[in-house]
Amino acid sequence: MSGTTPEAENRRVPLPSSGDGISAAGAARVGSALSLTPLRPHGAEDSSDNLNDLPSYSLTASGPFPLRVPPGGSAALHEKRELILLCGGGLARELIGYSEGSLAVEDDYTDAKPIRVIGVLDDGMDEGDDVGGVPVLGKMPDAQRIAQEKPDVRFVLAISAPHTYKYRPQVIQRAGLDRDRYATFLMPGAHLVPSVRIGRGVVLFPGVVIGTNAVIEDHVQIWPNVVVSHDCRLEQYTTLASSASLNGDVRVGRGAYVGSGALVREGLNIGEDALVGMGAVVLRDVDPGTVVVGNPAKYLRDI
Repeated sequence: MSGTTPEAENRRVPLPSSGDGISAAGAARVGSALSLTPLRPHGAEDSSDNLNDLPSYSLTASGPFPLRVPPGGSAALHEKRELILLCGGGLARELIGYSEGSLAVEDDYTDAKPIRVIGVLDDGMDEGDDVGGVPVLGKMPDAQRIAQEKPDVRFVLAISAPHTYKYRPQVIQRAGLDRDRYATFLMPGAHLVPSVRIGRGVVLFPGVVIGTNAVIEDHVQIWPNVVVSHDCRLEQYTTLASSASLNGDVRVGRGAYVGSGALVREGLNIGEDALVGMGAVVLRDVDPGTVVVGNPAKYLRDI
């Protein structure tokens, strides 16, 4: 990973105010390096975190971490956060499959809870349909009614593919929910350093590594084994597909999609709604609304 030059420091964008994807006061800030590791046998010996009585997962962290002593003690971690997924395609089935052992987190990691997915909303499905063993509860406009009926339920956007990523803001708009009704879906094996800031409705898959001073805005999807290096910023609705790698101080614009295995050189900008093809090696800025592919990445077409 590269060092940060004075020029890069000068053009680093400060955290926006509330309503611009993440707020400095409300951003989830990790208190120390966090690493979730999957199942440890019930009653396993020695846990400095006092979480070895949990059947679903274990958590280790270097240094003080607020999740170690949640309100009510470790028993509070047995209380599951009910989630509803917005859209019922392949990504929703992935999230349902990963829900056991994952955590729903909000603006303070002390409120992290294990996940139970209770339903799906999808405009292309009928109430009573099934997605990975979870019932379809209705369509997007039903989200507000359900939110009123179930004040403790949180929602997660579950759509992001090369042919659908552009519709992510529209889904959120149709749901019409307040920002605080979204939770971040944190899976086992994701690793975040202390200075990372994360918005609402983010999805972090296993193997994700997020480096110093990175900022992850609302409704960002980061798939397995992605590396986000120091000082990167991912704006709202962006997607980093499996094994993509961003070097230091990269900015990914609102709604952009970086394909599986793509590599992005330090200090570059990926424009709003751009699509970087899988395996691309990006050595220069990518214009908004364009598709780039290849090694080195070259313009292919407009979106």
